[in-house]
This record gives sequence, C-alpha cells and structure tokens, in this order.
Amino acid sequence: MIHINSQCRICKSAELVKFLDLGRQPLANSFVSKEDLDKPEPMYPLEVYFCQNCNLAQLIHVVDKKELFLNYVYFSAGMPRISPHWQSYAEEVMAKFLGDSNDFVFEIASNDGILLKFFKDKGFRILGIDPAENIVPVAESLGVPTITGFFSEAIAKDVLQKHGPAKAILANNVVAHIDDHHDLCRGVKTLLHPQGVFVVEAPYLADMFESLTYDTVYHEHLSYLAVRPL
Repeated sequence: MIHINSQCRICKSAELVKFLDLGRQPLANSFVSKEDLDKPEPMYPLEVYFCQNCNLAQLIHVVDKKELFLNYVYFSAGMPRISPHWQSYAEEVMAKFLGDSNDFVFEIASNDGILLKFFKDKGFRILGIDPAENIVPVAESLGVPTITGFFSEAIAKDVLQKHGPAKAILANNVVAHIDDHHDLCRGVKTLLHPQGVFVVEAPYLADMFESLTYDTVYHEHLSYLAVRPL
C-alpha cells in the first residue's frame, strides 16, 4: 500500500533532508462512516523532504495511487468560482497556441471534463484521461471522451497512434500527484506536436511558505513545485 523513495524523484539524488514532519495521518477526504468509527483507520507517515541537489520539496512515503485516486471525491465543476477560471484558461490557450479547428487537445487527469468541454465547444478535437472510475462517466455524459487510467508513456504511444500528436497537453493540479516524473515527461514528449505546448498548473512552493498553508501537505501531493527543480 506504500513504498518509500530513497532518491529524489527528479534528479535521483539521495541527499534528502526532512524539514516537516506531521506524523502519521489518514488520507485526505477518507471520511469514516458512523458505523466504522470504532474500527482502526489506515494512517501513513506525512513527512516533507528537501533535495539538496535539485531543491525539490517532496514526500518520500508514496501511498499506492489506486488507493488515492480510483474513487475520487473532488469534482472540478463542484468548486465555487472554478468555471470562470477554466473558461479564461481555455480561451488563453486557444488564443496563444491553437489555430486550426482540427488541432488536438489532450488533458492529463481531466476529472469531470469541465475544462476540455470549452475546447470541444469551439470545435477542437479533445481527449482526457483520468483514473477515477466514479468521475469518468460524468465527463462522458458531458460529451468529453475520457480514458479511464493513469497517464504514462505507454498510453501516450497508443493515443498518438489513434489521434495523432497533441497541439496542447494540459496538466492541472496533477504533476504534483505523480511519483514518476520521468515517465510523465517521456509520455508528454511522445504525444506532443513539435509546435505544441505542455501547460502545467500547480501550487507554488513559495506561496505555501509565505501563507503558511501547511494544510496543502497531504499524501496526494507528492511534490511541492518551484521553478528551480522544474
């Protein structure tokens, strides 16, 4: 259910220094029913390490991704004020990086499809991928074709063969959730059009320190991203 990294997930250095220890914690959003209150609850170490080589802040205790994401409680469409954000985000990507209506847009961890739908409504070809078996049907009901699974180099090769290269690959609040950044980058490199763009949206480490938002440290967030390590 859990494995421990002995090396940095970006640069593979073993020079990792712990700077925050929140003890053993249950998984975020793993709410316990009234009937199960007396039963033991799974808890895992929640410790943040700093790589002295590339400076990535990261968890080294990695909970199995299937345990975290196959049944997910976060729906993008359910968050207040998020729809205007996705609309302006989509419009900016269209204006800066897309032209031909035949352009292909691919989203990693596309959730309920709310972002991709803006591209579909403008006539672009779209495809998402998300591991949450409870959320993918919601995206499909919006007319957003979605693969159920975790993005990987192998899946990128399959998507490339079926749909051609993507002019835009979007990854919103997911890069920090991925343990194998090297496989992620190989997958993006495989699928991305030579004139395409890979757009990442993620929380910023400096903001976490400035606002003391240590509550954003939980088991889904394996990395706390900053410019230098990226």
